[in-house]
Amino acid sequence: LEFRRVLFRSTPPFPEHAAGSLSNDMRRGFMSNDVLANCSWQYLERSIGRLLLGEGFSRVRMLGQTGDEGADVLGYKNGKRWLVQVKRRRAASVGVEVIDETVRAAHVYRADVPVVATNVGFTDQARAQQSQLLGAGTLIQLWDRSTLVKRWERLPPLPISMRQPRPYQERSEEHTSELQSRQYLVC
Repeated sequence: LEFRRVLFRSTPPFPEHAAGSLSNDMRRGFMSNDVLANCSWQYLERSIGRLLLGEGFSRVRMLGQTGDEGADVLGYKNGKRWLVQVKRRRAASVGVEVIDETVRAAHVYRADVPVVATNVGFTDQARAQQSQLLGAGTLIQLWDRSTLVKRWERLPPLPISMRQPRPYQERSEEHTSELQSRQYLVC
């Protein structure tokens, strides 16, 4: 599979501002109830990518385009590949057909954790389908509007990509640089 668009390889999840200078109110504004109710599908997809980055996911990529097989965002965390299908709706809740499409996309992209994220909610049938899939070992997650807002509000004030490394991380970076200079390690 070819990934055509890469999302913010090292850009912080809060665009156009230094993350440290954002107030909590401004930070929440990126994914509030009001914003999610009225945003475009492009904004929602990018906000999900920013959310994943803020939660410590790596290699976050935007995939959403024609022929994406039902995948919009791909990221990695704790050794698992996460695939997110983003559904922006005006009012109607997301149903079983989207869950089925997301599970198929997870197989295509070899994702460990399929996620459906939406700015609205899910039908009762979709929640029942999730329970069946979880029982069968498919780790599908359903993120509705309130889940997205809660996840966004729990983000640390400073994104992981902008935090100072811990001493052991600095030593590891120094050791890697030393090995590279000796040509023991090629990156």
